[in-house]
Amino acid sequence: MICGTDNSEKLTTVTEVGLETLRTSCEIRHRDDLLSYLDSCPGVVRVHASCRKPFTSSREIKRLKLQSEAQSSNRLPVLRSADGSFMWKSMCFICGVSAATSKSSTRRVCTLELGTNVLHKC
Repeated sequence: MICGTDNSEKLTTVTEVGLETLRTSCEIRHRDDLLSYLDSCPGVVRVHASCRKPFTSSREIKRLKLQSEAQSSNRLPVLRSADGSFMWKSMCFICGVSAATSKSSTRRVCTLELGTNVLHKC
């Protein structure tokens, strides 16, 4: 069982496709105990449906993969200001391209509200 508890909920039998999904979920979640049990080729695997669904959720698995990749890369973001080539007064702070001096195509940003909104989105 995924949860390791014996409650009154009905157990369901896992199909071959379900076993592969469980194996993948165990690898991502580092559940070596459950993975070794599944690799031992048990005749029948029974789980609580309420435990299996969140354990094998594709959204959750995708989130865990991204989280694991982010932790393993340990890359810090490279800031435009780090190399000193970014000119705050003449370049667009969003795309980094030199801003034209024509007032019709550019706007100066001097409000705290915009700064707060940008920081909130980042």
